[in-house]
Amino acid sequence: MSCPSAYHNKHISIDNIFANHLFFKSHVINQWDFEYFIIWKGYDLFKASYNTLQNLLEEYRTALHALLKEKTLPRDVKSYLKLLKEKYKAFKHQDLRNSKQTPPNLITHHVNADNVNYGTVVGDMHMVKYVKNHRYTQQAEPVLSMIGNAELDEYRKQTDGRNLELPGTISQFIDDFEKAMYKNDPKSLITWMLKAKLHAWMQDDDDLKKVIEIYEYLVQNLPQLKQIDKNDSELQCFFPTYHILNILFRNTDIKLVIGEKGCDATKAARENNEQCTTTKKPSNIHGRKLDLILQSNNVELCSAEWKSMAATNVTLMKQYVKNLRVNKCILVELSKILGDDDIEILGMDWKGFVGYIYVLKTIDKVTFAKEVCRLFLPQDQCEFQDFRHTIAALLHFKTHYYNIGNIVKFKCAQRRRKRQLDDLFDATPSVSRSPSPHTFFTPKRHNTRQ
Repeated sequence: MSCPSAYHNKHISIDNIFANHLFFKSHVINQWDFEYFIIWKGYDLFKASYNTLQNLLEEYRTALHALLKEKTLPRDVKSYLKLLKEKYKAFKHQDLRNSKQTPPNLITHHVNADNVNYGTVVGDMHMVKYVKNHRYTQQAEPVLSMIGNAELDEYRKQTDGRNLELPGTISQFIDDFEKAMYKNDPKSLITWMLKAKLHAWMQDDDDLKKVIEIYEYLVQNLPQLKQIDKNDSELQCFFPTYHILNILFRNTDIKLVIGEKGCDATKAARENNEQCTTTKKPSNIHGRKLDLILQSNNVELCSAEWKSMAATNVTLMKQYVKNLRVNKCILVELSKILGDDDIEILGMDWKGFVGYIYVLKTIDKVTFAKEVCRLFLPQDQCEFQDFRHTIAALLHFKTHYYNIGNIVKFKCAQRRRKRQLDDLFDATPSVSRSPSPHTFFTPKRHNTRQ
């Protein structure tokens, strides 16, 4: 039994007010099952007592009966409601008495990007929530109703407050550049920037030197950037952005790893997942491959993904859910290395020359992601007027990981000294049981699932 295809991922307007009517009003029709009702009421299907589930089931069936009296409901929807009543009548006598059923696939819940503003990845005790446009609502997803508006507002406050102001010298250069851009031809503009760069070298202003070099690169390559469109591959969109990031992280201990390298943090997470889904010993498990991974002292700091300008919304949704999972795994491993549960990382996604940076942070066992700012690369001279905001965001991105990289370097030195002493005194490391998965991935082989 399934929801009528015509109403899949659709909401229905409900006029009458009855007990628990908000459940049906806030959920799409294919999420009207009892398992979603349990979550919406704030209970854990696997931990709730038998009596609690019985009471919830009675509430749910009463609400179904009341909804059937709604005169404006389409005939197909009413037929579906009747099937739900029959399904959970049998559920009450056969399944609920002896065991608790596994809820619908909340492990990898994919959301239609055209209908809602949320992408969700849910784990055992952790959630990853990507919130677009700073909007918070409990109606978009059933999981949010477990948190509440007050908590969501508190999470928002804890992820706000970023200083994206440009230093005075860089802001002054951009002001002067915008004036010079309209007064000079391209050759004269390049000459003007070379003089500005020489002055920055004399002042030994490292960030200013890098910003001028970025502007110089964009001005010189603007004719080629203009030609890149939906017919070009994601690699052609990737390399200009990579070149700019390479300039920013020059003379730091941050390494930019490209070429679809596997992520070690996701390999460890997938091994934990496989141990929970198969009785066989996991083997030949590889980490998720990414377009770019930032590393410091061989420790992964974050990942970034690119898609071409022709990528569809569905493809983009899959990309950022994948990247959220990867960065969640990196966040967990980084927290262990630094011994800091309050650490946060910045992730990055791109479509063509347009992208965004989001912050990922764990608060009260909820891994929360929120957009920080939007990015773009100019393809026309007029777009430089808005480019200062992207420069400010990229400088913040660089500074954030430069600071984390210094801490990682210090912690790695501590661990190296500890290992040397352990080897000296032949210390036997303590053996702990395998941890519970912190981020869920699709099992490697479906035929090994138990």
